[in-house]
Amino acid sequence: MQTKIQDNEQKIATLEEQVSRQKQELDYEIKRSEVLEKETAALKEDLTQARNTIKNTFIALTGTFEERQEELFDCYIGYAPIDRNKTYSSPVKTLLVDFGNPVPADNVIICGAELYNKTPMTVQFCLIRPAYVNPNALVVERISPEYEFTTTGKQKVVFPRTQRFSASKDSWLGVYISPSADLPYDDIGTGKVLDFHLTQITPMETVLQKPASLPGRDGKAISFRFFGITFMN
Repeated sequence: MQTKIQDNEQKIATLEEQVSRQKQELDYEIKRSEVLEKETAALKEDLTQARNTIKNTFIALTGTFEERQEELFDCYIGYAPIDRNKTYSSPVKTLLVDFGNPVPADNVIICGAELYNKTPMTVQFCLIRPAYVNPNALVVERISPEYEFTTTGKQKVVFPRTQRFSASKDSWLGVYISPSADLPYDDIGTGKVLDFHLTQITPMETVLQKPASLPGRDGKAISFRFFGITFMN
């Protein structure tokens, strides 16, 4: 009789453990779905605005294409510049590289960037590519001048034409942020941003170790992205 009771108790404990694991998995999927829905909604809204801008620009075009080029971007690379559930901050200068959104094609002209900041900060925008001679290394190829944001919230930078750059397929984009700069993020597997703590960076000289693997279920989506044009290809 005692053995049967113990067996039943063991079965109950096993079932309770299974139910607990299933509940945790369900909670994870619900949170992940919420983040993806928020990302999709924000991107849809911004793409709609971008398409309307293109349409209205061509309809009301009074200058040359070169004069209005900054309004005609058709490509977003990165994560929506929105507030999120958590806050990323580092006590030292940090390069955040978005490995989840490589440049999708050759000769994409990067025209600017957006981010969402929760504290005043300075930032430089960077292009990172594989090293030519070392397959395990990455090179910081381009670095923008420093931009200072004294206000918080959604920020947008349109690069002057002399500072725009062409990015090749399967290179990556990143932001080099000041110490204690606060950026919103989600870590529910919707992003693959990695951080590199660097006291300084120099174009064509700063080398990064290529990550052996990318984040999975706990991958970070941090609120920054770039925009550019692909229709010149």
